[in-house]
Amino acid sequence: MAKKQEPIRYSKRPGFHLKGDVTKIGKRLHQLEDAVGGASPEKIVEDARDPKSPLHAEFEWDDTLAAHEYRLEQARYVVRAVEAEWTYEETKVRTSAYVAVAQGSKTPYRETRRVLTNAEEREKWKAQALADLRAWRTKYNHIKELVDVYAAVDKVLKDL
Repeated sequence: MAKKQEPIRYSKRPGFHLKGDVTKIGKRLHQLEDAVGGASPEKIVEDARDPKSPLHAEFEWDDTLAAHEYRLEQARYVVRAVEAEWTYEETKVRTSAYVAVAQGSKTPYRETRRVLTNAEEREKWKAQALADLRAWRTKYNHIKELVDVYAAVDKVLKDL
């Protein structure tokens, strides 16, 4: 006889904001995944259109505001699409032309070369990279095949 699985408990991940009850949202996403073999963004939005859906409050239904938010996302896409190439410390660098560096509650894009050559901004970016690494480590913690990678990441995080 198969072992009965314990129920899933849902919680909001750090840094994320939800308007509704995270347990109801998690259960609805689970239902959508079961019903259609994967909770695609299209199916999620379709379900969220119903005001009775626990997902409804998570979306902007005012088309003017939603269009503005979409344009902001397009602007982010444009910035992510641009690469730059230059020589840095005798090494040719080819990377994203701009990076988002947190400054208080805002995260403006800064030219990557400028960030790399400014000690204060470089430290902020490095701290952000380490926070991202910690988040990656947590997110993929249960993939056993990556145990050697985890050990290397843990060593880097411990040594800094």
